[in-house]
Amino acid sequence: MSKEEEAYKILSNYLSQVAESHNLSNAEVAEKCGLQPQTVKRIFEGKYPPSLEVFIRLCEACNVYLFIVDKDDDQSDLVEIMKTRFNSNPN
Repeated sequence: MSKEEEAYKILSNYLSQVAESHNLSNAEVAEKCGLQPQTVKRIFEGKYPPSLEVFIRLCEACNVYLFIVDKDDDQSDLVEIMKTRFNSNPN
């Protein structure tokens, strides 16, 4: 699995957990985003990578922010940082 795929799965898993913690069903998230519930399910399962626009709408529906942070150094590994931050294993 590429680092990009792994990062995507970590983020998708995190959004799924946040939606669940807010008692939001896939249908409710889909309605807020203008998507089909099956599409949200596939995104949350890491089976379908959304566009940036859709990802931002998902973040808004789940009441989380998406932002960019500068790397501290060239040795920083995005996936390892994400695993630590989101306490997640994408597999």
